[in-house]
Amino acid sequence: MAAKTPLADLCDAIVDCPHSTPAWTDRGVIVLRNQNIRAGRLDLSEPSFTDEEHYIERTRRASPIAGDLVITREAPMGEVCMIPSNLRCCLGQRMVLLRPNCGRVEPRYLLYALQSSEVQHEIGVNEGTGSTVSNLRIPLLESLPIPTAPLPEQRAIAHILGTLDDKIELNRRMNEMLEAMARALFKSWFVDFDPVRAKMNHPSTSGRGAGGEGRAGGEGHHCSSHAYPPTELRDFARALRNNQTNAEHLMWRMLRDRRIAGAKFRRQHPVPPYVLDFYCYELKLAIELDGGQHGEPTGRERDRQRDAALSERGITVLRFWNNEVLNETEAVLEQIYRTVTERVSPSPQTPLPAGEGLCGLPKEIVDLFPDSFEESELGEIPKGWEVRGLDEIARFLNGLALQKCPPTGNRSLPVIKIAQLRAGNVHGADRASADLNPEYVVDDGDVLFSWSGSLECVMWAGGKGALNQHLFKVTSTEFPKWFYYLWIHEHLPAFQHIAAGKATTMGHIQRHHLSDAKVVVPPHRVLDASNKALAPIVAQMSRRCVESRILAALRDALLPKLISGELRVRDAKHFATSALGEASGVQA
Repeated sequence: MAAKTPLADLCDAIVDCPHSTPAWTDRGVIVLRNQNIRAGRLDLSEPSFTDEEHYIERTRRASPIAGDLVITREAPMGEVCMIPSNLRCCLGQRMVLLRPNCGRVEPRYLLYALQSSEVQHEIGVNEGTGSTVSNLRIPLLESLPIPTAPLPEQRAIAHILGTLDDKIELNRRMNEMLEAMARALFKSWFVDFDPVRAKMNHPSTSGRGAGGEGRAGGEGHHCSSHAYPPTELRDFARALRNNQTNAEHLMWRMLRDRRIAGAKFRRQHPVPPYVLDFYCYELKLAIELDGGQHGEPTGRERDRQRDAALSERGITVLRFWNNEVLNETEAVLEQIYRTVTERVSPSPQTPLPAGEGLCGLPKEIVDLFPDSFEESELGEIPKGWEVRGLDEIARFLNGLALQKCPPTGNRSLPVIKIAQLRAGNVHGADRASADLNPEYVVDDGDVLFSWSGSLECVMWAGGKGALNQHLFKVTSTEFPKWFYYLWIHEHLPAFQHIAAGKATTMGHIQRHHLSDAKVVVPPHRVLDASNKALAPIVAQMSRRCVESRILAALRDALLPKLISGELRVRDAKHFATSALGEASGVQA
């Protein structure tokens, strides 16, 4: 049994949030809100901001720094997260800042201890006296008993659980990147028809390489930016590569191995007297990621001078904020993709290398796209393609009223409702009979679409379950999964707008909206070729989601046993190592 220590004795500071509503702005300094803190993680996919003046006002008592913890006081109560490095932020309302004393407690251990069922129970029975919601008052928080162990053991426990969480987080970020890649490719090929437009603009190439001098700005177009850099600059670039920020790390995963339309990027590339974050020599395209210091007047002026100097050498610079890369990955990737494909598309006087196609696509794929448009009910579409309703490319099976199908005997399935769809798991779900028509059984990898409430479309990875009403299970015998999944997402904003207009009922769409949502369908030879590029991306996304579910289940099982001392560290290490190996081999 682990010893118990009051939380106040483990912290250098416990600081309540300002009891005032922040002054909201469109940009500026991030304000943490309760909805940003879930399951031990800080989620800034939908950030809120305030200006510099109000940031200073809200951090008079303490400014959050890396390693601090933030715990919510109410609505909901007891959610906790850790402040990452390189995040400038302030607290919103209904939350408390905890600054661990590193001589007494390992910060990440404290993060896990606060999430343990033992401590969460203590939080629950110490509910405050707020008139409308439960409230975790500061005196109760300070006296909260935390299971503690010697520091070396705390670090070992934090390492075990942290290794699982780090893998889950890596999977999440990788899936964001993979989905952004898939959506960018899909939009380019099937919505914007970029290959068709490129062939129309360059009829002499028709996607055929002439074996000439290479791409524009490629071989034969050397400039001073490729001069051999001084030793000091190369050493500095090497140091930067070894100390990447989170945003740089994610960006490199998106750019490496010619993943963006075949463009080869280098990271931390010296162009004397500068080191560019990412650089494609063939396209003379630089990508720079900026932190908060670039928003200061001196930083903006320095960037302007730098961009002007690079422009004189023929180098174009794309700039993104770090938080844009981390939180708006799809938009960032789409802008990079469009810029790359525009610069890759050659002029008629610049022949393509043998085997290369337009828009960075292989020649054999480009040749499948037509070189002209024809009129349709949607306007111009590629010649030979057709328009169909969304419900003509896939079957939308509505779920059952599963309260009428109670469990029988010892066999049952968790009921997948909108809440489970949003959470991505079946924790606390109702149970239904396992003797359902197989059509209404959901498996990992199935596409689910909630047509009421919060309209969302996901590839399910929460394990086998039963399909409840208000959810569609989407399948097709004619088209690949990625095709109807990405077309649903293309129409999702319009569906959400329709649902938002249902003022008197719970927002929803109807069957005819699926028919009204039109999609453009290419010939099967184009689909088959595109499937080679997009199907592996979608399959990897599904596999990573399932892997994360397995790892999260192990983490949740180990956490209370490690914190309470019921399970020894060396045994937990064995379980974690074994599970990481098994999860890596899972097939979705």
